[in-house]
Amino acid sequence: MQTAKEKMSNMGTTVKEGMDKTKASAQEKVEKVTAHNPADKEIAREKKEIKQTEAEMRANAARVEHKAEKEAANIGGGTGHHGAGNIGGGTGYTNLGTPGTGRTGRDYL
Repeated sequence: MQTAKEKMSNMGTTVKEGMDKTKASAQEKVEKVTAHNPADKEIAREKKEIKQTEAEMRANAARVEHKAEKEAANIGGGTGHHGAGNIGGGTGYTNLGTPGTGRTGRDYL
């Protein structure tokens, strides 16, 4: 369960990172269009790179946090995996019982 939660959290983080990078690119394009000289265009490019790097750093920090949450849950509550158990219902015994005694598995309950 924790692994699935971690994967879902990481997917959300990846989507947010992509949105932040796209936003930085769009802002760079707007700034380049409104820039009046090459220096302003270069500043716009550098701002974009900084924002994209910050987005990557936030995403990596979030992934580390998700992994730590998963590990903390595993330490506190076992593996988080539960077997299917007795899917067919009834007990875990068969009706065969002990050979030669005439007793079935249900007699031992």
